[in-house]
Amino acid sequence: MPSRVHQSVLRRKKLVPTVRPEHISDKDPATQAALVAESWGASIQAIIKTGVLIAESLRAFDGDPDRLDAFIIALVEKGVLTPNEARRRHVAPKLVELRTIGEHEKLFTLPQVVPFLVPSYTTLYHLTVLFRQLPETDEQKQIANLIKKLESAPDKITRDFLIDETALLKRGRRKAALVASAPDAAQFTNHGFASQAQPQLVLITPDLADERAVATAYATSDGLEQRLPITNQLRESDELAVVLVTRVSALPLIAEKLLNLCGFDCHHARFFLPQPPNAAEVGDEVVAVTADRGDVHIMAPPAGAWLDPADAADPRAIAARLYPEVATRLHVFAKSRAKGWQALVGAENWAGE
Repeated sequence: MPSRVHQSVLRRKKLVPTVRPEHISDKDPATQAALVAESWGASIQAIIKTGVLIAESLRAFDGDPDRLDAFIIALVEKGVLTPNEARRRHVAPKLVELRTIGEHEKLFTLPQVVPFLVPSYTTLYHLTVLFRQLPETDEQKQIANLIKKLESAPDKITRDFLIDETALLKRGRRKAALVASAPDAAQFTNHGFASQAQPQLVLITPDLADERAVATAYATSDGLEQRLPITNQLRESDELAVVLVTRVSALPLIAEKLLNLCGFDCHHARFFLPQPPNAAEVGDEVVAVTADRGDVHIMAPPAGAWLDPADAADPRAIAARLYPEVATRLHVFAKSRAKGWQALVGAENWAGE
């Protein structure tokens, strides 16, 4: 069991049990962490081997929070993770990227792919992201298309090159999806968002009318997806933070629906109050619900601290406080436009209005 001191670097999250690989499910988490640390190195093969060990270990321990904690704490002690990374547990970006590399081990052993590999785990990870964005109708064609992309690199492949190529593929898919969807969804491109930079931070501030539209009994996920075309694009983003600012009393009605539409599990969201409640009844208090994925990182207040009370009346300030390093920002259900933000105001949010 982790010590109380070490438990402080971890934030418990609800885990979905997974099938455990038989050959490591009975092993000691500290032993697995030692194997990861031993394999962790600067060479391509070392990175791939580490990824395989991480993938196997996380699959084995995901269904057992105590063993998962022990594994992650041991990774900190071995210098593989920092305490800050450990707080995000199995969704820490480094673990996610290494796990993904391990799950694509066969891809990295293909003779036609090997010449393009470089000793950088972030670059290898983004190679898998690019590969997954290619059409999957035929694996051999998918691999051939990947090789064509890699051959088009001006020099050896880099993380930035792979990110740019992935963005081009996603942009093409989004445009095709919008054209194929209802006319009102296609009208969404007229607001300029599709031609602008994909936002990494999305602020959602529904008013009472928006909340009723989201919460209404006939507003199924499929129905909302058609009515809120922005969510189609947000789910495709590998790097995204969402900040939902609303009233505490509205959370049960809208939080799960809106976060799910953006590709997040509400059970893993964080909740922040900008200031101490004014009374025992907190239903009318402002609350910020956050979720993120990829290389977008929250700057949460210290444990036991509140957000700046001065930000309580300004949702944009709350979002910028929590994600200060994000440059591309979109405000959904905005009342007005503001410098530094893309914005969907009023009827621009809803298809068919």
